Amino acid sequence: MKVCFPRFLFLSALILTAARAAATQPPELPLEVFFGNSQITQLRISPAGRYLAMLQPANDRMNITVIDREKGTKKRITDMKEENVTGLFWLNDDRLGFNQQYKGQESTGLYAVNADGTKLSVLQQLVAREGETVVNAPPKQFAVIDDLPDDPNHLLVAVYRGSSGLGDLFRINVYTEKLSKVMNNPGKVRQWITDRAGTVRLGISYDETEEVSEVIYRRDGKSEWVTIKTTPADGENWEPLGFDGDNRTLYVRSNEGRSTSAIYTYDPEQRKITGTVFAHDTYDAGGIIYSRHLKKVIGVSYEAEKPKIVWLDPERRRLAADIDGALPNMQNTIVSATRDYSLVIIHSSSDRDPGTYFLLDTAKLELTELLRVSEPVKPAQMAEMHPVEFPARDGLPLHGYLTLPAGREPKNLPLIIHPHGGPFGPRDSWGFNPEVQFLANRGYAVLQINYRGSGGYGRNFEEAGYRQWGLKMQDDLTDGVRWAIAQGYADPGRVGIYGASYGGYAALAGLVYTPELYKVGINYVGVSDINRLGIMLSFRGANKVRRDYVARRWLNPDVDGAQIKATSPMNFVENIRVPSLHAYGTYDPRVTKDQGQVLRDRLKKYGKNFKYIEVENEGHGFGKFENRISFYREMDAFLKQYMPAEITAP
Repeated sequence: MKVCFPRFLFLSALILTAARAAATQPPELPLEVFFGNSQITQLRISPAGRYLAMLQPANDRMNITVIDREKGTKKRITDMKEENVTGLFWLNDDRLGFNQQYKGQESTGLYAVNADGTKLSVLQQLVAREGETVVNAPPKQFAVIDDLPDDPNHLLVAVYRGSSGLGDLFRINVYTEKLSKVMNNPGKVRQWITDRAGTVRLGISYDETEEVSEVIYRRDGKSEWVTIKTTPADGENWEPLGFDGDNRTLYVRSNEGRSTSAIYTYDPEQRKITGTVFAHDTYDAGGIIYSRHLKKVIGVSYEAEKPKIVWLDPERRRLAADIDGALPNMQNTIVSATRDYSLVIIHSSSDRDPGTYFLLDTAKLELTELLRVSEPVKPAQMAEMHPVEFPARDGLPLHGYLTLPAGREPKNLPLIIHPHGGPFGPRDSWGFNPEVQFLANRGYAVLQINYRGSGGYGRNFEEAGYRQWGLKMQDDLTDGVRWAIAQGYADPGRVGIYGASYGGYAALAGLVYTPELYKVGINYVGVSDINRLGIMLSFRGANKVRRDYVARRWLNPDVDGAQIKATSPMNFVENIRVPSLHAYGTYDPRVTKDQGQVLRDRLKKYGKNFKYIEVENEGHGFGKFENRISFYREMDAFLKQYMPAEITAP
């Protein structure tokens, strides 16, 4: 299975030709094009370069396939039929680690298996529940701290003490599952950072009854721990990201004295900032990119209208430029590399293309196409995602994305506004979005707004959304609809709203607070009653620090009862004027099924036109192929019935 493709220049010509294909109106495409299991995801090369591992569908579930590049063979090494494999990574040259979860409950198990499928080990069992009943309670729960590349037989893990969130450090043998104690937790550390040799050097320590967080540090594996930074538990952020190759210089991300987070170098011995690596007035800094091959930090990431990398190393800057020259107009990301960096895996994608994996020989600068993520997706049939910016009614600049259906005049279109979940922290991003492309293929313009409260735009922007469920955050969405109408993109008589999680709440809020604006509404695992959120139900039993944290961001049920009632859509179902669709997962740990059930009963009471779906073996979103397709089939039919957009026949 070794096919060599042409060198850079010819590849460039091929991709440019595809990008310039005529933007004709595409036919209506099958749902499986958008929501079927990918042909391949998470392609990773083994440290020595012999194997390629990936997730591929079998039994309508994602399973692990391994290609032996030396023998030229391909083998599926897992046979999951009930649950998907959700992630994989190389433990050493010949052994893989992988994750799985149970019915969408977001508690993952960790397993290890050889590249040929032999010697399966259960490093951490799944926590499995049936309703409120725990089917199996694993004897140990842990978080992986370091993959210890210089110790191929072990992972460094923090094994939790019950449900305290505090963990002691162990090495776990990836073959025998044996745990070996490394050190006890020196206090109340909940996050750990190792240096580049795998030695634990930093801990972030906090107690939920205290109003400060401490960063503790030690010079080496034998030194005493000292506190190098104390910050308010709910205030300005100061976060260690990792060491440089010298194992002394520390990179930190902080918004102290500014709104957006910046990245700095820091000397933990002198306890002082030594330099500014990256700062932007509009966008938060992301993370650092460390090269094990070069033994240094080589870049920093951030997200503007599109994802960006600032390269700090000239060699990697040149390599990135070469890759971008060969694969123009694409987002090209190195996702895996051999230990010596002689071979790297590149994922090349765009807003219209879920991507292709390439193998790059860095010495010869030869690029070989390996596999496409989704063969049914034809980029020329997809729609372009345009970054947009407009002011909210109070003047706050809002950013987002407008996707216009391909081959249609961008005027007077039916519009779907599609708010993201969260609400605090997540944001919408540029890239291939199957939901957006599905809606555009059906003839709808799609508007995604990073409303106040969204992440990535600084502390001031996020805090502007605090305590604004159904209020200013909702106004931002309303303002976006009115902007799209004023620009001539949207037909004011054909506007729908669709969102999931907090986005589902926003869809409900739009239907009850601005019912004149929308023709249809679709709520996917959305909050209908703020009082039923877990953070509200547990509020009175929480300590003061936790209560203050929740009250500052969300609301205080002891004080803000009137606002909670006024901003819970369930209490105003009678205002809904249009058809609505609602979907929930029985095992959802975030937005519990009663949020949907009480909404269903209220909709029925008021005689509203609605459809309600509850899926037994799913959680916060539908991960199984058959459930995913079924949901979007319902959405497709719903939109065609109540807010159709004319498109060409297949």
